Amino acid sequence: MYYGRGTTSIAIHFEMRERYKNYFVPIETIMMDHEGPPHWGKMHFQTSTTPAPLYPKWDEFQNARRILDSQGIFENEHTKRVFGPI
Repeated sequence: MYYGRGTTSIAIHFEMRERYKNYFVPIETIMMDHEGPPHWGKMHFQTSTTPAPLYPKWDEFQNARRILDSQGIFENEHTKRVFGPI
């Protein structure tokens, strides 16, 4: 996530019952405007087409996915949305 650049992370937290989209969408838009990638294990609205330019080794990562999980055993709806299908 931080490969090849000086960076920091910013975390935004809400309780589960709060309406997070009203906050997360504008915050995520600001972060993307400044080339700030999301944390893959946290709530975000990115798809496989948006973060690729932010990661210098995106293609290597996708190749590793294809090699290490060629049958899609670890694939699910979240990984398909975020990383694209294998």
